[in-house]
Amino acid sequence: MSTHPVSSSAKMDSVFADIIIGVSDGLSVPFAIATGLTAASADPGMILTAGLAATLIGAAGMGISGYHTVKDESAGPKEDRKFYANIGFTEEMQEEAMAALTGEQQAAMQQLSESHFNSPRSSGLIIGFSYFIGGLIPLAPYFFIDDSYVALTIAAPVTLVCLFVFGYLKNRLSNANPWSGAVRMLLLGTLAAGAAFLLARIIK
Repeated sequence: MSTHPVSSSAKMDSVFADIIIGVSDGLSVPFAIATGLTAASADPGMILTAGLAATLIGAAGMGISGYHTVKDESAGPKEDRKFYANIGFTEEMQEEAMAALTGEQQAAMQQLSESHFNSPRSSGLIIGFSYFIGGLIPLAPYFFIDDSYVALTIAAPVTLVCLFVFGYLKNRLSNANPWSGAVRMLLLGTLAAGAAFLLARIIK
């Protein structure tokens, strides 16, 4: 009876982690595209078209990547058993080899196999959708404002704050220094957008 709350908590932690990964990765590219096209004096419609296209492509790529990552992880013990069988281990020897896996490895694999939200398909969909939502954040002002530069003055600070926050959360999930992750993601996003702005100005 006591395992149900733990299982539910693990599922929600998995969903939350997938959302953080998707949104944090989805912020930078559309932001850089919107910044560069704004510097090139593109109209909001063109910026939205390019930004949404890049966001959809990125979301599909991230979703597929997330699917295969979780699939490979969840298939770990089965692949190990298949490997042992292929090199001539008997059933008894395979059981002994599998039993030699650490308790942490076995617990992680069991959680992956039992959790619906941590299944490859669910994880891929959540990451891909979250990436798309993250990409909409820097593009949102261009839906409502006709002046591209005014839209950028709103999109830039909002996106930079989101980059900082999600960089913090992403590193915290991986037990790394969260402040380092926040600053790094903020700097990378700023540099990408700044480079796109300068390049567009030079070409223009």
